[in-house]
Amino acid sequence: KHDKYDNTKSTTYIPQNDPFFIDYAKGNVSGFLSTDDVIIAGLKVSNQTFGEALDFATSFWDSAQCDGVLGMGYPALSVFKKPTVFQNMIDKHVVSQPIFSFYLNRNATDVFGRELILGGTDSSHYEGEFTYVNVPHKAYWQFEMDMIQVKNYTSCAEGCQAIVDTGASVMGGPPGTIKAIYREIGVVNDTVKCDEISNLPDINFVIGGKTLRLTGQDYILKMTEGEIDVCIPAFHEVIPYNELEWILGYPFVGRYYTKFDMGNNQVGFALAKR
Repeated sequence: KHDKYDNTKSTTYIPQNDPFFIDYAKGNVSGFLSTDDVIIAGLKVSNQTFGEALDFATSFWDSAQCDGVLGMGYPALSVFKKPTVFQNMIDKHVVSQPIFSFYLNRNATDVFGRELILGGTDSSHYEGEFTYVNVPHKAYWQFEMDMIQVKNYTSCAEGCQAIVDTGASVMGGPPGTIKAIYREIGVVNDTVKCDEISNLPDINFVIGGKTLRLTGQDYILKMTEGEIDVCIPAFHEVIPYNELEWILGYPFVGRYYTKFDMGNNQVGFALAKR
């Protein structure tokens, strides 16, 4: 059961009455726009416009543990054509820096799951220096990746476009490349042997001139079907669109603490502490 926003109980609610429609990969959502005060972790944004969702033509909410979706891309992506929550935080000086960062703990037995920091980073969750790469288009958190290597296989040798997406549960890439990666890591019938995960080869993503490695522990998802453990690669074939070839989702963000810098239009990656 989800908690729901009720505008009739708010003294700061301002009706907008404009309808909205958002088409997601797994369905769509529609409703109308409203304006109200939004408070996140004690940070208050006055007069924030958002969408009140009425119809859900998607199965996402059936299993989702969240009550809504907070878009953290650049304002140019907003369907509402209004400043996003974080852009308003910047404009109204609610945050000290135009930066947010994301930590994902993939240890399912740990009580602490993940953390979104608004206005900075949390050094307790990463080690070493950040590797930065420019984000030229100010829409998605999109950048140019230098290369991908798995054993003797190389892809993206002349550079390719990628986005980092905290809303993606897997890694997305071109079908031919995904098939080649599966071949190199020994995937059979879309699975690997669970007792061989520690022996799987690293997948190297060269970004900003630095090699960011994913081990088998990072890119293999262990699932239980009945009493049997099934281990599958966390990759999904994606048809390239507008030069975009790769989506770096949870397996990547789980290994590399990610810093989103709207002030300098860049994204940074640092090794996450386990």
